[in-house]
Amino acid sequence: MSGGNSADSDKLVQFYCCYLLASTVPRYKTHGYVGSTPNPIKRLRQHNGDLTQGAKKTTALQFEWVWQHPERSRHFGKHRLAYLSCGASSRSTVKPLSGSPKKFRRVVAPILVKDKVRIVNEMVRRPPWARWPLSVYIIEPGLVQQWTELERGCQRYQGITMKSGTLEELAPMFTGRKNGRGE
Repeated sequence: MSGGNSADSDKLVQFYCCYLLASTVPRYKTHGYVGSTPNPIKRLRQHNGDLTQGAKKTTALQFEWVWQHPERSRHFGKHRLAYLSCGASSRSTVKPLSGSPKKFRRVVAPILVKDKVRIVNEMVRRPPWARWPLSVYIIEPGLVQQWTELERGCQRYQGITMKSGTLEELAPMFTGRKNGRGE
């Protein structure tokens, strides 16, 4: 029967996350990819080629979209990206092409993992998301240090928590099985 609503489509998802992956290809090891999923372990297995079937349907969440495209988001301003948290004075701006003050270079989305961490750190402090009960879960120890440095001297919001550990420790949040392979 087509056109009807199934129980699966009406089911409220209890856990949903946006994630940042670093490339394993040596040439692109500092490049990051932002995505979203209700099951990060399964999605990681899909990224790594362990599972052949991809997502049935993907819909970019507002949070995910802004993280992917801060240069186009109204939350970051039209011609600048605030890469540094807590209102730091250093900002990335668009500069005019040489010889023409009216034409601007296109602002490109940041692709480096370190820049994407800075962006999400600033995003969780902005009004659309600062009051949400968000958790930042960091698996890579080097990124825990970067996150801590970005938070130093910043106002910490009550709803935002940062945790670190392994992906397997995160699994009970989204599945009944400890290995995260359950549906």
